[in-house]
Amino acid sequence: MTSRLVALLLSAVLALVIAPTATSAAENGPAVPDCDSLTEKNAGDVEVVKEGARITIATDEERVYPVLYPGDEDPVTVGWLTPTDGVIGIDLSIQPAGEIVVALLDAEGEVLGWGATELTEEESNAPEPKKEKVEEKGDVSPAVLAVALVFAVLIGGGALLAYRSSRSGASTDDDAQTDDGDAEDGDATDGDAEDGDR
Repeated sequence: MTSRLVALLLSAVLALVIAPTATSAAENGPAVPDCDSLTEKNAGDVEVVKEGARITIATDEERVYPVLYPGDEDPVTVGWLTPTDGVIGIDLSIQPAGEIVVALLDAEGEVLGWGATELTEEESNAPEPKKEKVEEKGDVSPAVLAVALVFAVLIGGGALLAYRSSRSGASTDDDAQTDDGDAEDGDATDGDAEDGDR
């Protein structure tokens, strides 16, 4: 029973280690350019019109792929958008407050143009960033944790088997001692019987 439990735990750990990651929405779109690659030369004629936390951008393209660059955060892809009457709209409310650069890409991943806007603290509903519980030098990869868990399971299972084996051996010794004791008692009884005959 213990061996089967250990095997099941090992299978579960290995499944976590080699499980494929989900395909992100960004993989269905063009490659996202670095914010540093957005210059005056490829700014185009993109004009970002902001009303509250919502922006609109006019474009002649049949569909565009907007990319947001919120301050020092990683780029955020919106997905493919089809303009309505030549205009697309994007809600920025979940982005952090501060300057946000908006770039439009075409089907080939070329930058059609870009613009920038400012999101205020009142307009932003972005969740607070999670505090790092582990220092950068102390980061441990999931693979290392999985290997450590495998060793822990193996050591724990081996210790349990050894404990059960020792318990089984002790029970056998006790039984043997009990049998010897019974035999000695039997001899003593025979001796008493002989004394009675005398």
